[in-house]
Amino acid sequence: MVRVLPGRPNYNKRKGMTAKTITSIVIAITILFVLLITQTQAEEVLPQKKPVSIQLQTKLNSFGTWLNERPEAIGNWATNEWEDIKQFQKANWQSGKEQTAKNFEKIKSFLVDKTTNR
Repeated sequence: MVRVLPGRPNYNKRKGMTAKTITSIVIAITILFVLLITQTQAEEVLPQKKPVSIQLQTKLNSFGTWLNERPEAIGNWATNEWEDIKQFQKANWQSGKEQTAKNFEKIKSFLVDKTTNR
């Protein structure tokens, strides 16, 4: 007569995969994936530098020639721009000074006691 003890049931271990087998398969798949990814990254090709074309060089030369032929036009443009900037700054700095004075008076009115003017 066989006596069965209560507790863990008696399973056939060959029936299913154990945790050790599943872990081994996951690790193997992970290693293969990493190797595959690093292999494809190692074969990355960098682009080669292209030489400056002759057309670009001739365009640069023609622009330099055009620029050398018109020094007075460029000088006049720079002078006019400088004068415009000075006028703009003069007008806006004056309004900025006025706004700063107004702000100072408002702050002063909060801090000064109105009955004693201190």
